[in-house]
Amino acid sequence: MEFPALTLLRRCITGLAFAAVLPATAGAPLITFSPLTPTTLTLPVNEEAIVLYQVTNQSAIVHGFQMQPIQGIELVPGSGHCGDPFVLGSQQSCILGLRLLGSEIPANITGGPIVCIAGNPLQCWSPNPANQLNVTLVPAQVATISATPPALTLALGHAGAFTVSNAGDSPISAQNLTIDVPPASSILVDAGTCAAALAPGASCAFQVVGSVAESATELVISGNDTTSSIVTVTLVDDVIFKDGLDGAPTP
Repeated sequence: MEFPALTLLRRCITGLAFAAVLPATAGAPLITFSPLTPTTLTLPVNEEAIVLYQVTNQSAIVHGFQMQPIQGIELVPGSGHCGDPFVLGSQQSCILGLRLLGSEIPANITGGPIVCIAGNPLQCWSPNPANQLNVTLVPAQVATISATPPALTLALGHAGAFTVSNAGDSPISAQNLTIDVPPASSILVDAGTCAAALAPGASCAFQVVGSVAESATELVISGNDTTSSIVTVTLVDDVIFKDGLDGAPTP
């Protein structure tokens, strides 16, 4: 026969053992999260986004903290930003900067980030539900570009230009436009006004020049997350010009 006092003691011990393995979720949190940017967002799989929280040590002593890893998310370094791990004194704060890499996130994110006492995965906290990460992945967004005129005939040593446009209904700017020139070609390219990002509905001009006669050389124009367009360039010796002058051939 077991005494009631012994039974009660055993129940207390069992309850304490069970509580010891639970993450720290009840009562005042040791660390708090204040969002500095929106935490609910739509992210194309070919883009990145930044989410910032100010995190504060609410305890009376110094603690070391560490964020639990999330696939496709990396910490943003910088002055005043939380490291991996990071240490905060009582009531001290740092910026938890998260860089979200759409191409590396395997699925939508609903929850987190989770920060734990360094080395203790059983004492962890996250933002309140309204401020937790809520990331919806969407298909890649692509800028639709075109080049005009589609063909150029240039005299040797004389520059010509063509215009590249980003369609007005493109969802994003055309970034880092470049021209792929065949290795055997003498054509040289000047980015001209196309060095900057090309907003939807905007245009810019490339300049090209060549030193050796060649026919129907295809130049492929493309950028980061854009369609491609082709301009065909023919280089001719100016002695064939009908007007006898240097410059572009006379029709």
